[in-house]
Amino acid sequence: KQWYQRRVRAVGNFADVINVRMQWDIKQPEAERYNYKHVVDGTSRIIRSEGIAALFRGVGPNCGRAALMNIGQVAFYDQTKDTLLRLEVIGDNTRGHFVCSFLAGTAATLITQPFDVV
Repeated sequence: KQWYQRRVRAVGNFADVINVRMQWDIKQPEAERYNYKHVVDGTSRIIRSEGIAALFRGVGPNCGRAALMNIGQVAFYDQTKDTLLRLEVIGDNTRGHFVCSFLAGTAATLITQPFDVV
């Protein structure tokens, strides 16, 4: 399953490239902005001006971040749910799933945060 996730993440990398550039635009002087209107505009402009390889910039670190995100969400969710059910802190209901999801999301954010600021 891991090889599949890496390839899927690599295919979706272009969206992250465009997302980062669109967020970065806000901090740049107007003359240095990309000014993409939307994802399709950004994709076509990158391909025309920089080539298709530019859509895959940072794919290695991005796949590493995705792996850590999965560990933080899936593994932490399952472990937290098992532990809290065993200790009878939560029930196997909507409230229990919400608590475990919240904790798993927090763990995933803490784990991936260093990759987000690099």
